[in-house]
Amino acid sequence: MTLAVGISAGWFFWAGAELEPEDNTDSIAIDQVFNQTFIAQPEANNQTANISCQTDQIELASNIQYRFIDGTDPNHLSLDVYYPADQDCRDWPVMIYVHGGGWREGDKTDLSAEQVKYFTDQGFIVISVNYRLSSKIKYPAHHQDIADAIAWVVNNIRQYSGNPESLSVTGFSSGADMVALATTNNRFLTETGVSLQNIRCAVILDAGGYNLANIIDNNEVYIKVFGTTTQILSAASPINYLTTNKYLPNFLIVTRGNIKRINDATFFYGKLLATGHSAQLVWADSLPHLEVDEVFGTDEDNVIAPATTDFLKSCR
Repeated sequence: MTLAVGISAGWFFWAGAELEPEDNTDSIAIDQVFNQTFIAQPEANNQTANISCQTDQIELASNIQYRFIDGTDPNHLSLDVYYPADQDCRDWPVMIYVHGGGWREGDKTDLSAEQVKYFTDQGFIVISVNYRLSSKIKYPAHHQDIADAIAWVVNNIRQYSGNPESLSVTGFSSGADMVALATTNNRFLTETGVSLQNIRCAVILDAGGYNLANIIDNNEVYIKVFGTTTQILSAASPINYLTTNKYLPNFLIVTRGNIKRINDATFFYGKLLATGHSAQLVWADSLPHLEVDEVFGTDEDNVIAPATTDFLKSCR
């Protein structure tokens, strides 16, 4: 397999010479991918609407429970909101963060203060979400929790100066897997009474589960969450929901690692473009997996943040 490097919107991305199809998908040639152009949506000028808004002070509303389930630790169904203290601020776009941890561990506090500042400096309210972990539950419980958290944001964010119609979602690792599925399969949000059209953008930080059939063999982390039943693996694979004539948010996809992992991300990216959707792919191969999350948005980040900063202009 040959490799190619292209440049799109000012940063490098990686792609294979041909993106191998899975079962019922068509082959997508690399020239198709490279000839597609990212189409940014018109930038909403929330700064103009907030001329007197002072953005230097951010407050935290922590441990807000977005769902109640008997016998479940309330912390696992809670979120934190970082929002401007100035009441003159209004209609800020919102970034929702979903932590990683292989569905077994992790916490909303994994989002660092420096990462919060990265988003709030760009005029985003930041929400970090917890969800139930897999010692007791399996798919689709985690995804339902994320959908319920998003529904809470839609129904409540105005009291924190946010715009419920201008949401973006980001996640790392298993959190990125959940974001990819929740923003392509509208079942989860629809069940909460929320439209996928409330979500303008998705930032996918080194997901691995675009097509579970490709990775399930001897992968105990995924098997414990999804099992091995073909029907469930298909239903839980974001690649299977990329079709024409449906709304999807704009995607920024960050990938690295082995060839198989990168190829799955690249195929997902290519199929987004081939079905008429907007996407960017960022190759972060200089970073180990955990550092993608640890470095993102910090002063040390010269790989992901430059691309993300430009991309977020389409998400306000």
